[in-house]
Amino acid sequence: MVSYKEIIENDFILSKDGLKWIKFNKTIKVLREKYPNILDDFYFFDGYSFSSNEYVTRFPLLKKKTKLIQIGNVNDAEWVINETQKFEYLPDTYLQTKKKYLLEAEYILISLTGGADTHNDITSYFDNPFKAFLNQRVSALSMKKRDEDIFFYFYALTKTEFFKTMAWERWYSKKYSIDR
Repeated sequence: MVSYKEIIENDFILSKDGLKWIKFNKTIKVLREKYPNILDDFYFFDGYSFSSNEYVTRFPLLKKKTKLIQIGNVNDAEWVINETQKFEYLPDTYLQTKKKYLLEAEYILISLTGGADTHNDITSYFDNPFKAFLNQRVSALSMKKRDEDIFFYFYALTKTEFFKTMAWERWYSKKYSIDR
């Protein structure tokens, strides 16, 4: 049973949709106990500091260009990064030299700004509908060994206060990553 204290702490809205969220949150709690070290199943990498001088967005006729996912794309997307968002673009020549920062699979994206403010939504899902480079101050997480159930559980977990606090403790304050 969800306590009144949990409702207040998590700012739940007691509406038809709010009750579904409470049930969902209870499921997250059970899964969190089942997978206490879930971060060990993931690797992540950070984006690159592309200079705004390198953007080719101002050349609308240029055909050979690739989207650049920035913090704003992660923070503005409620759940999923989609093509209707506003993007900056980089020339396709970077596909050779900056391939390490190209998103070529499904990832959970984490905004690395906002820090300890756990009320901000700091994650989005990239389901690989298009090629995109990852810009600075954004990290991409993927599983070491693909397990769809754990992947989507983990993504749901990223929307909770628990994850945001854990992210602060594990990434922002200690900063570790594994190169792909």
